[in-house]
Amino acid sequence: MFLRILLSVFLAFSFSFATQFFVVNTGNPKNLVDLIKKYQNRANKAKSYGIANSFTFDYERDKIDIINDGNNTLFYLITNKFQNDPTKELISIPNLNKMNYSCDNYGLGGPNCSFTNYYSNVNFSTNTIAGWFYLTEYPKNNDKLVIINRINTKRFYPLMMDRPFFRLYVNSNGRLVLDYTLTSGGLQELITNESIPLNTRVYLQANNIGMTYEVGWKTADGVSSIKRITSQSQVEPLDLKTNITNNPDSNFTVSISFPFGASSWDMNSSQWDSNKSQWSLNQDKYEQMIKDYKVSEFYFDAYEPLFSNMNKSVKNKEVHQNMLTLDNEFLLKVYNDLLGQTNHFSPNTMQIFSYDNMLFVDVREYRN
Repeated sequence: MFLRILLSVFLAFSFSFATQFFVVNTGNPKNLVDLIKKYQNRANKAKSYGIANSFTFDYERDKIDIINDGNNTLFYLITNKFQNDPTKELISIPNLNKMNYSCDNYGLGGPNCSFTNYYSNVNFSTNTIAGWFYLTEYPKNNDKLVIINRINTKRFYPLMMDRPFFRLYVNSNGRLVLDYTLTSGGLQELITNESIPLNTRVYLQANNIGMTYEVGWKTADGVSSIKRITSQSQVEPLDLKTNITNNPDSNFTVSISFPFGASSWDMNSSQWDSNKSQWSLNQDKYEQMIKDYKVSEFYFDAYEPLFSNMNKSVKNKEVHQNMLTLDNEFLLKVYNDLLGQTNHFSPNTMQIFSYDNMLFVDVREYRN
């Protein structure tokens, strides 16, 4: 409480209360980093609140921005260049049962339906899943890093039942693998020729649209490995084009389960709901995957071209990771928390250091 009173006084008397914020990159922050390191332990010359005695700064990973109100510098914000928003859940998952989709396969104004029904029955054969991953070692088995696993459950073709429709994982050799099943029941594997590079950010993506599948990875500097195939070993499945469930002349159903989260990062634990026509998006499992592999800009949606979003925000995708964006909404949260008016940041997610008339706010996800 005493800290917040001091900060309120510091901000209120130095400047007028701000509602609009502007971000200015400091470029090379070395002088600011040296200042923090020099004075963080000298209480007679600086006030230090919450920043660890062994303050570290990684010039490849971190950055410092100047936050101002258009006229005055309010504070210096320390962040990772790529990190999650500390004021939000790691991943946003839609309400699976909210009836805000139209299950219309025939252009006749189909009935309202849920996210689950829409992506299990109507729009099931168009998929994209992607994100930046940072691997330091390869999984010890092929079930450790399973990013998505969609299973055929009520297909028109009996031999496809309970077999993969769209299963993406990293194998023990570090290659990105996409499994799918033919109408004959045969399991197909689409595998990148090269292994995913270690100790660097790599964009992983897999797509499916109809009978076409593609999988690939790409680094920030353009190195990539891609595989794609349009299956010509089978007649196009009847149930890819029409929603047989809504056809009154049919007495069979078509649906695909989407065990999205529970099998997504480690199939050795709590896999998916026993009712396989249900979706199972396990938030905890995805959050663990994001933490373990320093995932960023992760999302799922209908088909989009390979690597088309690797340098874009994914916050409008159906399922998406909540990445930190230094917009006015976030900066207002920081500012109001400093004034003691709100409490958006949990303990240790925001650390503060002031020296002279300079206020540093550290909201980094990764500090060591």
